[in-house]
Amino acid sequence: MRRLLISLLLLLLLSPLAGASSFSGWLPVPDRVTLGGLQVNFKDVSMTDGSALIIIAQNGTELREVLPVGGGLNWSSYGLNLSEVIMDGNTVYALVDFRLPYLLQGQSIRFGNYTVKLVSVSEGAAVFSVSNGSSEKTVKSSGGNVSFGSLELSATLMPVMFDGYLLRGHPIRVGEWAVNFTGYNVTRENGNLVEVVELEVGDKEYYVEAGKTLEAGGLIIDVRDLIGAEYLRVKVRLKGAYVTASVAPSFDGWLPVEKTGKVGPYIVRVEAVLNDTAYVSISNPCGMPLKTGFVSVGNVSRGLYYGGILIGIPEVRERAGIKEAHVIAFLNGFQVPKVKDVAFLNVSLQAPPNATQYSPINGKIILRNTGETDLRYIEVALNVSKAFRVKLRGLPYIPVLKQGESVEIPVTIVPLKGGNLTLGNVLVTAHAPYELSCYGLEGIEFTSGGKIVHVAPLNISYHLTLLSENGRVGEPLGVNITVTNTGGSGGAFNLSVAVPEGFGIVAKNFTLYGKWLQTRGWIGPRSSRVYHVTLVPTRAGEYKLTAALGGYGILVQNSTVITVAAAQPSSQQGASGYNATSNSTCQPKVVTEVVKVPVPANATVERTGLSLKDKLLYFGGAFLGGVLFLLALAWIAARMEEK
Repeated sequence: MRRLLISLLLLLLLSPLAGASSFSGWLPVPDRVTLGGLQVNFKDVSMTDGSALIIIAQNGTELREVLPVGGGLNWSSYGLNLSEVIMDGNTVYALVDFRLPYLLQGQSIRFGNYTVKLVSVSEGAAVFSVSNGSSEKTVKSSGGNVSFGSLELSATLMPVMFDGYLLRGHPIRVGEWAVNFTGYNVTRENGNLVEVVELEVGDKEYYVEAGKTLEAGGLIIDVRDLIGAEYLRVKVRLKGAYVTASVAPSFDGWLPVEKTGKVGPYIVRVEAVLNDTAYVSISNPCGMPLKTGFVSVGNVSRGLYYGGILIGIPEVRERAGIKEAHVIAFLNGFQVPKVKDVAFLNVSLQAPPNATQYSPINGKIILRNTGETDLRYIEVALNVSKAFRVKLRGLPYIPVLKQGESVEIPVTIVPLKGGNLTLGNVLVTAHAPYELSCYGLEGIEFTSGGKIVHVAPLNISYHLTLLSENGRVGEPLGVNITVTNTGGSGGAFNLSVAVPEGFGIVAKNFTLYGKWLQTRGWIGPRSSRVYHVTLVPTRAGEYKLTAALGGYGILVQNSTVITVAAAQPSSQQGASGYNATSNSTCQPKVVTEVVKVPVPANATVERTGLSLKDKLLYFGGAFLGGVLFLLALAWIAARMEEK
């Protein structure tokens, strides 16, 4: 009788709880489902009836099957069903349902574009890592629904797979493992009797005390009590989860005739519905038609495709006198037309690899249209380092650059620092024809690569000398001002000469500002320039003539003393008609005349290859010490007033 009761109990408890996992949704063909060493490959679809060629690879074996629409396939503990097919030319999607027993902790499954990994699991929560190839997210489930993109999943956490009695020597199958109660023994610990059970799980042996828990493979086994020597009660849970997941299409809904739905950048409209076909249009965001056509209705739907979007219609209906179509749409973002697919502008900023600080160098921007279309409304902007000053010598705006054409824009570059410097790049904005734009054109940006220029530090050493003649009142006397650069770099400078009051002046290449003669110039390395000034004194005495030179924060000054004697008496009548021997009481009149001589266009140019316009660009760098220079001139003027 006792043995009969135990047998009845075993009938109730020995069978494991039923459970299964499934991943269902639309897969692009060709594609595959991957789970560990199992691969289910959807190789091709018949354009006639939609049947799919399936190749199943597992443990080194391969099975080929042709699965018709509406059919199913079962092998081992897995199953597969094919429900619907939507196709157009080379673009095919199949609605499938893949069944698997469970997902273990640490295991991953790839279904279409999605990969789902069970990172960890407990009785209260499971953590999944979900990715779609371009992004990844960690989601936590307590058994309810969680979603990522168009994937939605739910899970039964650590399900009980067996709760009952094991008969010694008679293994049972739990999932992919065989669990066998092989024996037990009794030992004494600290005066207490302890029952130790021997279990085989798979091909491994384990020893565990009655009342304890064992983790073996993907199972968690609660070892409970023994009934005699033949029966052991256990509760077996899965260290994993039953997972149910579905992948939705980009659009799935009913559209009445002449109503629209938005799918990505496209507008889908059902123009008309017949018994077994529907007339559908695909438009850009502003409603401009891009493609129209008939779509067949049924579980094998021949759809309409344009630029990454495929539209199928499994069924149609009529409600309240209005015909409706069940529209399924798939959008592949990688196949949506992009302006960069047809437009490309090769932008390069070219400059000499070596330069000298503050010395201008010539470069150029080259724009070459290597795309498949003309480019219009092109704007060029410089994004250069603060270590350089760059000036375009061409137009920064180009109305059109046809396919295959190129243009060069010269630039002048002035390094302001020394060292290995990054010049920067060029940012170009252009417009190209684009069917998804409401205006027919789409803006796109292009940049040049970075450019490194080795800039030698400025090496300028200015020297200034003045050499003058002594003279008499009314007679011209010459002054030579010599500017010398003993350094290894050329550079610009500003030269000012403080002329005492009472002198007439004749000077080429100078400009007179009050008592100051000023000029700008450029001097090469290890060279000199001489400036000549003619002075006409009007009063006798000693005068100090001072000159100052500045550039790049450098200030040099020097002076000389001019002795002017009284006018020598003459018995001859001067040019003014005055006779020195006359008894006239008239006093001589001193006339101070300033003669300004126009500067020839090439009077100050000693360096070839640079125009006057170019030099103005780097003259600014030469006068970084301008404040110091002006203060020095003011001090010189004050000293002259004291004289």
